[in-house]
Amino acid sequence: MKFVELVRKEYFLLIRRRKFLAMVLLLPLLLAGIFAMTSTLSSLKKIDIAVCDLDNTDATSQMISSLSRTFAVHELSGDCGGMADGVRSGSFLLGIVIPFGFSEKLESLQQAPVTLYYDNSKPQLAATLDYLVLRGMSDYKSSTLASAESDVQTRTGTLHDQAVAIQGAVNTTVEVIPQLAFIQPDIQEFIDTMNLLKNMDVAFLSEPVVMVREGVYENSDPMAVSSVIVFCILAMFNSFMLCSTNVIFDRDNNFVLRLRSSGTWFPTYLFSKLVVFTGVTFLQFMLVFVVFLLQGAQFSINFVALLPLFLVISSLDVLIGVLIGTFSENETLAILTALLLTLPFLFLSGIFFPTELFPDAVRLLTDVFPLNMEVIALKKVMMFGFALGEIEVLFNTLLFYTAVAFVGSWFMLRRS
Repeated sequence: MKFVELVRKEYFLLIRRRKFLAMVLLLPLLLAGIFAMTSTLSSLKKIDIAVCDLDNTDATSQMISSLSRTFAVHELSGDCGGMADGVRSGSFLLGIVIPFGFSEKLESLQQAPVTLYYDNSKPQLAATLDYLVLRGMSDYKSSTLASAESDVQTRTGTLHDQAVAIQGAVNTTVEVIPQLAFIQPDIQEFIDTMNLLKNMDVAFLSEPVVMVREGVYENSDPMAVSSVIVFCILAMFNSFMLCSTNVIFDRDNNFVLRLRSSGTWFPTYLFSKLVVFTGVTFLQFMLVFVVFLLQGAQFSINFVALLPLFLVISSLDVLIGVLIGTFSENETLAILTALLLTLPFLFLSGIFFPTELFPDAVRLLTDVFPLNMEVIALKKVMMFGFALGEIEVLFNTLLFYTAVAFVGSWFMLRRS
């Protein structure tokens, strides 16, 4: 059979399988849309929280106003005894109780505790709420510290000025009564201490060291990172599923046997699948790219490097799917095998957990996992404009994997 005929056969077979085609088109839109909308906390809806203000002062009103910029605040009255029950029932995700004497403690420059009620059976939600509370309270904390700093500086400034006046009087007196000269060092030490307190940054007491984060890449956009991750997951999963079931369909309909009897070279059959399913992968790539672009993702793409990298990634995923199909007895087993391979690929690829923090033994696996390499290479080419020579090791390794998968698919098809 001619190569063009095989490509036409793959194309028409794909068109007839409408459910698969619908999945190919809808899954990128669905996954990319969800990922784009939830990749940053700023895009999440306002979370319902309950606040019970037992102190009821201007300071607590300012605190509640600051929280309302991040949360949907519902103020409760009474003794706040049902706060824990409200969190348990899901009426609100977080309960905050501001106790009596809160403002008084702040005015006396003491730490003022606030009680948070949260669902500690959901650690991920609890961690997110902690971050959001800190973010919502940042303006209030800053204004409180600024007020405390101004108060301290005013009081110490007054004492400093009084001490300077006393020092002048003592210096004059010492000229008359030299025996009082021993007081002068103590007065000077007091003045120096007051001067230090007057110029002190109150924030130093709560946070003496400030970490200033400086990214080493200028154009690192979280939305762009998410687009790369979504595409790599889609390309792998869909290629595994579509190609494996496609090979089984050919085998069950004796198409592979007819290829052998017609003398068609098996690499021609493989190349026809690569052409069709690479086209499918390209369509998915464009859908993901457009969705994230509309959401504001910033890219700096090196198109000269992107084209060969895309072809290698797509070919590798397609050929692994063909291998799954040659090993599987039926479509059900092929789908299960695809899922069985997909899950370890995801967990060992650095998508959910940073591979840099894995134990050394696990790092040996992650460093050679195809999906991890695909994500890193695509990220560098699409976000930072790396040339092919700058990702030479990653590209050559993926190309080697593709060649091995091609030879393996060829061998397994000859045996089938």
